[in-house]
Amino acid sequence: INAEYMGTEEKRVNSDSCVELRHHTGTIRCMWPHLDFLITGSEDKSAMQWDLQTNEVARTYRRHVDAVVSVRTTADNLLFTASQDALIIMWNMTDGTFLTELHHHYHFVWTTELVMMRALQPPAPELDIPEDGVDPESTENTYDDDDDWTYGERDSDYAAYLITGSFDKTLALWRLTAASPEDAG
Repeated sequence: INAEYMGTEEKRVNSDSCVELRHHTGTIRCMWPHLDFLITGSEDKSAMQWDLQTNEVARTYRRHVDAVVSVRTTADNLLFTASQDALIIMWNMTDGTFLTELHHHYHFVWTTELVMMRALQPPAPELDIPEDGVDPESTENTYDDDDDWTYGERDSDYAAYLITGSFDKTLALWRLTAASPEDAG
C-alpha cells in the first residue's frame, strides 16, 4: 500500500509502517488519543479503548443506544462519550466503570470538547442587580442584560469544562469538579 500526498511533491508511506486495528462492527465515527491508548467511537453504539503497545482492545464501553460520535478524556482518566441518543456518558477509564449520564440535549450530541477557562458565574436572579450591572455585595459577579453568564474577575478562577454541541442547536457547558472524600461515601 502506498499513501500518496497530493501536494507539490509526492510522499510515499511504506506499508510496513501501518498497523490495522479491527474490532468495531460499525463505522468508526470519532477517535481521541490518551497516553498509550486510542479511544474510538462507532456506529455500533460502543466506544473502545485500544492499547497502542499491544494493538489490542483493552476495554469496550457499552451503554449508548445509538452511534457514539464524540469521545474525550481527561488527565485523571475520565472518559466522556457522546452519542446520537442525546446522552453524554462519563466513565472511569481506570476500571471501566460507568459513572453517570449527563442529560441536557434533546437531540443528537455531535461534538464535545474539554477546556480550561475562567470560571463562568451564573447570574443571581434573586439579587437586586443595579442598573450599572454590578452587584454591590460582590466584586466577583457581574450581570449583563444581554448575557446569562459572565466571567469571574479573578485570574485564579479557572475551571475545567466539558462543552457539548447538539443538533438541537444548543451548547451545554458542564463544569467539572473533583469529588470530595465526603462524596465518596
